[in-house]
Amino acid sequence: MTALDRISLSSTIVICDSHSRVRKMEYSGIREEHRLSTLIQDLKDESPDIRKQAAISLGERRDPRAVGPLIRALKDKDKDVRERAAEALGGIGDPRAVAPLIQALKDEEWYVRLEAVISLGVIKDPRAVESLIQDLRDENREIRERAAEALGGIGDPRAVAPLVQELKDENKGFRWRTAKALGNIGGPAVGPLIEALKEDDADIRKRAATVLGEIGDPRAIEPLTQILRDEDPDVRLRAAEAIRKIEEPILIQSLIEDLKNGDPAVRWRAVAPLVQELKDEISDIRKRAVMSLGEIGDPRAVAPLIQALKDKDKDVRERAAESLGKIGEPVVVKSLIQNLYDEDPIVRKRAAMALGEIGDPRAVEPLVQALKDKDRDVRKRVATSLGEIGDPRAAEPLAQAMDEDPDIRKKAAIALQKIKRRG
Repeated sequence: MTALDRISLSSTIVICDSHSRVRKMEYSGIREEHRLSTLIQDLKDESPDIRKQAAISLGERRDPRAVGPLIRALKDKDKDVRERAAEALGGIGDPRAVAPLIQALKDEEWYVRLEAVISLGVIKDPRAVESLIQDLRDENREIRERAAEALGGIGDPRAVAPLVQELKDENKGFRWRTAKALGNIGGPAVGPLIEALKEDDADIRKRAATVLGEIGDPRAIEPLTQILRDEDPDVRLRAAEAIRKIEEPILIQSLIEDLKNGDPAVRWRAVAPLVQELKDEISDIRKRAVMSLGEIGDPRAVAPLIQALKDKDKDVRERAAESLGKIGEPVVVKSLIQNLYDEDPIVRKRAAMALGEIGDPRAVEPLVQALKDKDRDVRKRVATSLGEIGDPRAAEPLAQAMDEDPDIRKKAAIALQKIKRRG
């Protein structure tokens, strides 16, 4: 066979193979068309199981041509078929299904109504808002929750006032869904939520504060500030957290601009408000201020942070030790040593960590004593810090610590290697 013959034969095979693939694709398309037609026809089958399975399959295919037949199936005499038809219409997401699904909200079976609510939430058509608002009072809790979720997804301002009212519901799960829905609606919900901060029910005030923080609208700052003196501690905490969430992006941008400035006076403008917050009665605000000062790293924050090591809140003391370790000024060593004797083991551990980061030899003897701390996590961190400082005086105590807990032996061994390398 000549080379020309081989080329000719090869071309013929390719052409035949190409035609075969085209025929296969055409046949596949015909089969799919036939399958769709069969499924639509199956919606009229006398067997409810076949009708139900047809509705499920049509929903999975998401072909808009199935919308009309599925809409008709919403009136099927079998409740399971109606349920699956409602679900399938949500899967397809065609706006033509909105009005029929709204009608399905009146179905006598609660799970048909539930699927209709879910599907309307998926389609997100404003025409469904009024009906979904009515479903916030449905006798079935799951329907109420899904209605709230759907209204939040649609985001229509008409839903705000009814949703705010539902913050009073006795069911915790429903209140949570309602609050989340209001947060999703965003701006239009701010005014009514601010009014909800005045409600007699502390739980409503708490949830309103939380949602306002999620929305992040600066209009809420002043009303939230007013309830920082609320009689309920949880309300005060939620208000403080909400204010932080709203103000943080604004403050961060301001801080960035001020910290870029080489003028010490301008840099202090970024630090001073945080120093003031260290005196706030809300511990969460003090803790955030301490953490921010550590990130900024301005030495002028050292004295206020040393005072924060004595804060009545253990989390504030812990973060103060962490921030002082980041700043790394030797003047803080004495104060951090005092915190090695704090009543809280996490604070003691953080103080040991900070002393290791600073690396001042004055911390060696107190850290050696802390190798006998009753908390194993503290002892592990102390061993690590002694290795970071690298002072030979720690070698013998670390060697003695090798007889203890396996994790502590490992940390002590690593610390001894570091000391040996430095020696």
